[in-house]
Amino acid sequence: MSNITDRDKKLLIFLAVFLLIVGLGAGVIYPILEKSQEVSDQLAEAELEKLEREQKVTLLPALKEKRVKVQENLEEAQTSFYAIMPSKDIDKLLTEMALSHSLVVTNLDIGMPMKSDYASLVSYPVLLAQYAGLASATDAAASVYPGVYSANMSMTMTGSRSNLQSMLDELTGMEPKLRVSAFGWQQNGNNNEDDTYTLTVTLNLYMYENANDYLLMQMLSDAAAGETSGTDGSDTDDLTDGLE
Repeated sequence: MSNITDRDKKLLIFLAVFLLIVGLGAGVIYPILEKSQEVSDQLAEAELEKLEREQKVTLLPALKEKRVKVQENLEEAQTSFYAIMPSKDIDKLLTEMALSHSLVVTNLDIGMPMKSDYASLVSYPVLLAQYAGLASATDAAASVYPGVYSANMSMTMTGSRSNLQSMLDELTGMEPKLRVSAFGWQQNGNNNEDDTYTLTVTLNLYMYENANDYLLMQMLSDAAAGETSGTDGSDTDDLTDGLE
């Protein structure tokens, strides 16, 4: 076996030192640098989240003020309509109105709205424009007025022509909460002296949803926007808490 020269010893020492440095770099220094980069990324994310939260806090008073204003505008516009009521209360309302004109109600069919089936009040652009941010008076046509439901009815009454005319005048004067969409007269019997007539009217009775309930549903709807969900038939249920 040949002797190791001084040059070989120096090369071995250099190689050992080099391997030691590489080992330290791979086993100690690199993980430290990697961890430092990870901490830096976390700090950057935390700083970004902090800025977002600060912006939300800054905007919160304005958002609260806007929500209060929207609710006030909605409640003011809703005063033009009936509060939500079940079909039996609608029946009572119209029957008592007919009796006050000495009329006999021979038929009353009431079609109640379905849940979230809001009415399209194309005839009321001014009321639509009252709702903040919904629409202007010029482009409100065919817009869905928020939180208003329409009960569609057909009502047949008999009585004197003057009393029936008085009833019809009262109904037509109740817009926008109640609208006569069609009506027809028919004289009973063939005797021209007989003052008994039959009046059939088609009506739309508009009822408003509680402003707080409506705004809550809108917030839930906005929160669920973009999410995929199946239907379970709940949208075809009759309105609860007031509608039957």
